[in-house]
Amino acid sequence: MNLSEKIVIVIDSAQESFSTPFEFESDKKMSCFQMFKRITEIFVCNKNFINKKHEFALMVLTPSDVQWKCDFTSDVDSFRKKLDTVQDTLVENSQKYFPLQNAFELVHQRLTRSKLLTHDNIVRLIFLYSRSENFPKFNLADTIIEELAEGTNFFIDLIYVHEPSCSEHKCKEIFIELNKMKMHKTSYILEVARDAMELHRFMARLLAHPIQRVN
Repeated sequence: MNLSEKIVIVIDSAQESFSTPFEFESDKKMSCFQMFKRITEIFVCNKNFINKKHEFALMVLTPSDVQWKCDFTSDVDSFRKKLDTVQDTLVENSQKYFPLQNAFELVHQRLTRSKLLTHDNIVRLIFLYSRSENFPKFNLADTIIEELAEGTNFFIDLIYVHEPSCSEHKCKEIFIELNKMKMHKTSYILEVARDAMELHRFMARLLAHPIQRVN
């Protein structure tokens, strides 16, 4: 199946003060945010190679809110330029919660405005979340989320990258909360610590359309 998709990639740009970098055999180190940008670029290029009609939009999770950075486009170079402008920002240690609800509201607003919430469109929302102390807050009973979830062609996937030492942070509690986003039986809600190879593998799994996956 080679259906064109409209994919919103949601990248967490927040960096916690204790954040552990990814380390490579070459002694190179990359922050979680840098890794998110890297795997996003690879994903977009591969999806574009599979089908030139795929369109991508970019949303960024800042320390305390969300920002829409790029409207749907099939122009990979244009998307990459927008991605390059995004910078990471330090999260205040005093901030305990993140209003992830705002992401759903902004997506709903954009999809409604563009009249994309129809059975004729396949829309995917891919979250890349990286906070080990900042607890995500969202309400599945909210009318907006229910309307998105009821769409037969609307799918959510998520990759949660957390600190290696989960016992010292809230990784487990956060992942349990994020798992509530599994609104479709073929959705992927995945978690990984600082394993670059595994993170790339997870992103590669998202290349296939959700309805092509084995339950």
